[in-house]
Amino acid sequence: MSITNTPDPEERKKVVKQDLDSVMHPIVQHRMLEHAAELWNWLKDGAHFYVCGDARRMAKDVDETLRLIVWEQGGMTQPDVEAFMTNLTKTGRYQRDVY
Repeated sequence: MSITNTPDPEERKKVVKQDLDSVMHPIVQHRMLEHAAELWNWLKDGAHFYVCGDARRMAKDVDETLRLIVWEQGGMTQPDVEAFMTNLTKTGRYQRDVY
C-alpha cells in the first residue's frame, strides 16, 4: 500500500509506520514524522520548505507526509490543510524541484 493511495489520515500514519518498520534506513518522510511537532512549529512561524529529488515517489510521499503533519499538528480540517498548503506555495514558502 502506498501512502499516496490512502485517503484517511489515520491509515496514512499506519502505512508510514509499516514502511518505517520494514526498512533498514530511515527515509525523509520518516524523519519528518519523528520531528513533526518541531516541523509544524517552524512552518507556523514562517519557515520555508524545499523538496528536491524524485518526483515519482519521494516528492509525493514527502508532500503527503507534510500534509499529514499540518493536519495532525495543526489540528486542521482537510479543507484547512489544503488552504494552508496553497498559501505556502503561493507565498514561495513551499517549493519543489523534482524530476
